[in-house]
Amino acid sequence: MIAILDNLERKVIWGDTVWKNDLQDSILMMTGYGRLVKVPIFWEAQLVDVFKNGTYIVNGQVNLPDGILNPYKLIPKLFVEVLPKAAPTDVQLSNSEFTAERDSSYFEIGQFYVSDGLDDIHYVKLLEEGYDNLLFEVKDNTLFWKSAQRAEGKTIFSIIIRVTDRDGNVLDKFFEITRHRPDINDIMVNNTFTPNGDGINDLWGFRH
Repeated sequence: MIAILDNLERKVIWGDTVWKNDLQDSILMMTGYGRLVKVPIFWEAQLVDVFKNGTYIVNGQVNLPDGILNPYKLIPKLFVEVLPKAAPTDVQLSNSEFTAERDSSYFEIGQFYVSDGLDDIHYVKLLEEGYDNLLFEVKDNTLFWKSAQRAEGKTIFSIIIRVTDRDGNVLDKFFEITRHRPDINDIMVNNTFTPNGDGINDLWGFRH
């Protein structure tokens, strides 16, 4: 019969994947006769998610010497606290200007880059449907114009972006997106047309 003398605690920095490398490999136990024995132990440390803060209880498996029994199946426990992660500090957009494309209602504008000293994996999305969010889409951390709406006369669009890290921290930020229209002087209008069905200058006018 034995009693467990060591129930241990450990604090782990968020994202520290090598924290278990220096865990103690033995534990002190006492037999029913008051004899202290140190026995090898294996910790089930793989059950700790270092990318999610919180407290985890890790069981230990011990190899008892011959003649020492554990009839109550006592299990050594390690209490592991994964500390919270700091939130991302900023998010930047590689490009915030675009020129309206005549033949496309879906095209790429720019890439989002998140400033975070502890993690390089983040989920970036448009925050709900406010402002001009419905005219845009975020896919794989890239901003796209996705609307067939002309939004006549509008050149500045406001969107709000939410960044979420793997520990659940969020960062919200506004961006202004500028749309350029072709200059009137750049529009070419033919002064003649040949409606002969050959597909060249069959109609008169201009596309916009």
